[in-house]
Amino acid sequence: MRCFAELVPLVTEADVRRTVLALAEWTYDLPASEAHHDARPFGLFDHSLAVAERAVRIAHKEGLGAELRVGAWTFGLFHDIGKIAFIRVHGPSEAFWNPYVESIVAFYARHGPQCCGFAWVPGRCCDGMNWATPMLMGRILPVAVSDAIGPAIMTDVLERRTRDAKRVADLVGEADRAAVGAAMGGRGMGAR
Repeated sequence: MRCFAELVPLVTEADVRRTVLALAEWTYDLPASEAHHDARPFGLFDHSLAVAERAVRIAHKEGLGAELRVGAWTFGLFHDIGKIAFIRVHGPSEAFWNPYVESIVAFYARHGPQCCGFAWVPGRCCDGMNWATPMLMGRILPVAVSDAIGPAIMTDVLERRTRDAKRVADLVGEADRAAVGAAMGGRGMGAR
């Protein structure tokens, strides 16, 4: 991660690596969207990294403290994790991946990725992704990073409860728009 220096002293380089590897294990070859930005294998992972790096860079530029920079990086990294609840991955013999139970890498290890396929769940909506996000973050996020930002900030950011939490949510949104714009060949709205 190019932005590691912005995250110290609250998390170590090993914590950052563990977090990125955990995200990779759960998103692996999944696309970020069905037919828009990063709609390709590994698109969700690549997009998540791009948003996290942009979010922490904006947080640093705005002079936010270490806890909020780690929060911006963490929420940037996991801002779209709820999407995995709406991608139906199937293996042989009618087996389906359950992201609340195991990572996609574990599912592939049992069934072989070459035998699997996926489809987006029809009728999905942002509200569904919003309730899936905290559940999946709680399952995937390493304890050291969760402890660094504190359990309250997760709910605060998702519900925009405090001024700081709203700022983190806003700058992650700005970073997301910029990353989408870059992936689509433009500068993106809100790019700094």
